[in-house]
Amino acid sequence: MRLLNAKTCRLEEFFGDYTPPYAILSHTWGKEEDVEAISPPTHKLGYEKITWSCRKAQTFALRYVWVDTCCI
Repeated sequence: MRLLNAKTCRLEEFFGDYTPPYAILSHTWGKEEDVEAISPPTHKLGYEKITWSCRKAQTFALRYVWVDTCCI
């Protein structure tokens, strides 16, 4: 499973039985939502949604986020 690290906004992969707790960003797609999180695309419009969800996850003490635009 691919998850975004909420602090670094970088993808991490988890294999096997262990998957850490994570938040899910559910939203509608807009322009520039196809995000490759290998190198954070700060210039794309959809990146703001991702950074917001990472900050929000951290307020709930969650270290990871799943976002369909980059984790699938």
